[in-house]
Amino acid sequence: MFRVFEEFKGKTAIITGGGTGIGRATALRLAELGANVVIASRSEADGVATVREIEELGGSAAFIQTDVAKEEQIIALVNQTIERFGSIDYMYNNSAITGDNELLEDYKTETFDRVFDVNVRGQQLLMKYAVPHMKPGSAIVNCASLHGTIAMAGDVAYSASKHAVIGLGKSAAAELAAKGIRVNIVAPGPVPTKMMRRYEELLTDDVDALEQAIAQLPVLKRYGTPEEVANAVVFLLSDMASYIVGHVLMVDGGCSIIR
Repeated sequence: MFRVFEEFKGKTAIITGGGTGIGRATALRLAELGANVVIASRSEADGVATVREIEELGGSAAFIQTDVAKEEQIIALVNQTIERFGSIDYMYNNSAITGDNELLEDYKTETFDRVFDVNVRGQQLLMKYAVPHMKPGSAIVNCASLHGTIAMAGDVAYSASKHAVIGLGKSAAAELAAKGIRVNIVAPGPVPTKMMRRYEELLTDDVDALEQAIAQLPVLKRYGTPEEVANAVVFLLSDMASYIVGHVLMVDGGCSIIR
């Protein structure tokens, strides 16, 4: 009998930004499939809550407080994961921040740098230090965004960082294929997360009206859910995607086909 996703049992996955939103949904799904899940997050409350939820469902998880922009904390994350579970088999680079909604000439340099430190450098650092511990057959998914394929005014840092994530992921895919490690990229469209809500609040005081307008952008005429993106991530990590590498999987309800 064909056993879908059996490969996750007893394996270990690191998920950055795993305490909320898409990261949390992915952590729950992988734990359900039998993986040991390491939640890396700046928020102790969110990380601990997700671990508790996984354990209450009978899964295996650990929380390691991590700012992905800080190299020493990434090194600690990798070392503690190996100490706790003995391997790193899967990785979902999900941590991100939006930055501000400001025009180019007004954008603060320190904010721009922080967006790139978290959204791009964080992914590069985790791959740098985790890959030496990963064996052939391992897989990585990096989170970009619909904004990594389009752009809008006032979005210079976030959009630029997500375009960079796609380039980083494709370059890593080309390099790591020789080691038997697949790298792919997922690009979500509008999904109701804390980060999305914060970004909407930067754009307008009438968030409800904005959300109604955004919901009309995808051809499916709705927001996606964290679980729908998590399913795409799990697929790309799984053996069912064994011949997929360096691919950008749009999970955007059809936003990207509208021109």
